[in-house]
Amino acid sequence: MKLKHCTIDEFAQRTQDKKIVCFGAYVMPLSLCNEFEGYHFENRIAYLVDNDKKKHGTDFCLPNGQVREILSVGQFVSRADSQTVLLITSDYFAAIIGQLDQYRELDRLPCYIYPFMKYDMEYPDKIPLKHAGQPLIPKTIHYFWFGRNKKNSLMEQCIQSWKKFCPDYRIIEWNEDNYDITRHKFMEQAYNSGKYSFVTDYARLDVVNRYGGIYFDTDVEVIKNIDGLLYNEAFFGLGTYGRIATGLGFGAVKQQKAVQKLLEAYGRFSFLKEDGSYDLRTNTIREAPVFQELGLMQKNKFQMVAGASVFPSDVMSPQIPGFHSYRTTCNTVTVHHNGFSWASGAQKEEFERSKDAYETIRARFCQEGED
Repeated sequence: MKLKHCTIDEFAQRTQDKKIVCFGAYVMPLSLCNEFEGYHFENRIAYLVDNDKKKHGTDFCLPNGQVREILSVGQFVSRADSQTVLLITSDYFAAIIGQLDQYRELDRLPCYIYPFMKYDMEYPDKIPLKHAGQPLIPKTIHYFWFGRNKKNSLMEQCIQSWKKFCPDYRIIEWNEDNYDITRHKFMEQAYNSGKYSFVTDYARLDVVNRYGGIYFDTDVEVIKNIDGLLYNEAFFGLGTYGRIATGLGFGAVKQQKAVQKLLEAYGRFSFLKEDGSYDLRTNTIREAPVFQELGLMQKNKFQMVAGASVFPSDVMSPQIPGFHSYRTTCNTVTVHHNGFSWASGAQKEEFERSKDAYETIRARFCQEGED
């Protein structure tokens, strides 16, 4: 393949008469269409490709209700022609490139990588953290530690950063001794299955709703004082592709509307499926429909949703998955180190493969017009 790189604006111009095919039928194609709606990419995506066999032959719903078919790699290879441009829309971009490089039929195929485009984008100007006249959220940091295992060095480093930059905050560790995991079947099932990161999906919403305060995952590092965040009824952080991830940190007053809506949604969830297998969808997937109902747009920009301030990714999550480095800005107050405790061993290996291949992929980028 001919790996190419440019800005989103340039990509829109270069591909205006081409068929865009997205490899990765998940959140990134939606991010592309929603965040850059002026280019109407939803009208220009011909179909999608994915390695998940369960998705083959199904439809992917794009914005405005449009749907596109999801194909297998083999179907894509047989269908690609001189008018096709591939856009990799997956964190596993290194593995996908290695997979497609095996097909000589694709040697001349132009291929762009959406995560690289996002990584090279300029962040916005300074964003105010305060959206109330006085602090509303109590100075309490909640975190969970289930399973009674020893914390690793990264976790200890992160907790020390909370103490350093938030010296007058009360820090509460919730565990089996002071938190009742039987309060909800989702938590209890996840705990009994040894999937502790999923226990926290519900528990963090529960404690913030009951007591108010701020929640951090144990892989969240504070890099400056966070008092400005207290001047909000609630706050959440977006990931790079426009979805809220409560694990990277959030805060609220007691019984805040958005938090309560999320808790209500968990009444419909069960960690164990009917066949006894685990429902390993991440919290971002489960909770996305709730935020959408409350008015969240899938755009990586500041928004107000149900009284909550929603900050773009550079404020609380300045890492793009698949890259080693962080892009902190003047807005950044915390860094989510993305421990991926929820991921399978194979998924973690693919993430690391993308990170390790960064320089190799950069070196392969062709200039526009190169043959």
